[in-house]
Amino acid sequence: MEPRAPGSIGAGRVPADALDLNQVRKLLHSKHAELVKQVRARYGNVREGRNSAREQVIARMRTLLRAKPGDPHAGAEVFKKLCAQCHKIYGAGQDVGPDITLNGRNSYEQLLSNVFDPSLVIGAAYQATLISTADGRVLTGLLAEDSPRRVVLKMQGGKLETIARDDVEEIKLSPLSLMPEDLEKQLGERELSDLFAFLTLDRPPGDPAGRPIPGAKEVVPRATRDPSLFGSILDEFAPGLSLSTRSVGEGGLAILKEHRGRTGVLRTHPVGADEPCVLHTSLAVPPGVKTRLVLDVAHDPKGDWLLVVKVNGKTRLEQLVGPDSTEDGWAEVTISLSEFAGQMAALDIENKANNWNYEFAYWGRIAIISE
Repeated sequence: MEPRAPGSIGAGRVPADALDLNQVRKLLHSKHAELVKQVRARYGNVREGRNSAREQVIARMRTLLRAKPGDPHAGAEVFKKLCAQCHKIYGAGQDVGPDITLNGRNSYEQLLSNVFDPSLVIGAAYQATLISTADGRVLTGLLAEDSPRRVVLKMQGGKLETIARDDVEEIKLSPLSLMPEDLEKQLGERELSDLFAFLTLDRPPGDPAGRPIPGAKEVVPRATRDPSLFGSILDEFAPGLSLSTRSVGEGGLAILKEHRGRTGVLRTHPVGADEPCVLHTSLAVPPGVKTRLVLDVAHDPKGDWLLVVKVNGKTRLEQLVGPDSTEDGWAEVTISLSEFAGQMAALDIENKANNWNYEFAYWGRIAIISE
């Protein structure tokens, strides 16, 4: 459904984190030219269709990186040598591309996609500009200045390239990311393994509080009905999560090796037709930044279920998860928590029965993101 007032997005009345990738893609096909312009300005470029070559690379890299764990300390050096020319992490590097301390590493699958298929989604602030000059040069960078006298591009390494306006023959946005698509050709297997060992930690190597990002650890499939074992499964999937009911229905609480193309998936089932399985977490919502709850959810091929999210006891979302609300079985759901900035927020995330028929819920990600 399209917004009734196309100006809502441009005016900022629709929070940026209120729309998922598929919703943004649909809005870009709107018949309202002004709405499309506003969406593109706010969300950037979203590639249409699949890139089978990149998908094959991601599949190959997923297998390689699982089979050959790396050294995160050595990976920090690989990052410094290559990635830091455009990206910052933990305060070090250049700000040509996104700061990936908090961006682009919400899950292992997202990291794989961002590294090996960087042109799938390009943020509005990071769309590359192509400039053709009178002397035959073609320059690519981020547009830092566009004035009647000159055009300035920010290049890799943070260098600024200035071109006199009279020397510019053509200027246009590039459909491709500044980040090269063939990183797997630039680095050897050992360097790739080390780099991912570094990037899949949520803190610098050596920090005792560091944990792997969701999906990064080798998946050991298992299921249990023993409440004393729930904690270890939930800590592996999403630290800080608990089962508030201390109970789960058919199949127990489970970690699956794979479900519909995702690895390390959490599976739950309602306790009964009238009693949901409730996942719970609490957090102090930080002030001064945007915070959101992001869920990747899927359904059983033979059924559906009702997703209910409550914040401080009040229902914020009720959504059926089934064939009509998912793409390839999965849906991304985003709920803004920014209104609770500076406060505590208690989240109850329910796997609730719809018609008591194959009510399994599959969770690819449960993440709190502040940026």
